[in-house]
Amino acid sequence: YPNPVKDNIIISSELAVAEIKVFDAMGKLVLDLRELNTGEIKINTSAFKNGIYSIQLVSDKKIITAKFTRVD
Repeated sequence: YPNPVKDNIIISSELAVAEIKVFDAMGKLVLDLRELNTGEIKINTSAFKNGIYSIQLVSDKKIITAKFTRVD
């Protein structure tokens, strides 16, 4: 949350998230974070161009994929 995103997106997860990957609309990897924990993770999106992004949360139990929109 929030969605659409302006400067930051906050990801809240009860899973032990090992990795977060963000892809642009063309499928290009634009962010890869590793060794994260449970709880809230704040990602600064101010350097991202406006558009639709796919975010992938990878844990030892599952992979969750969602979309968000970056706007000014």
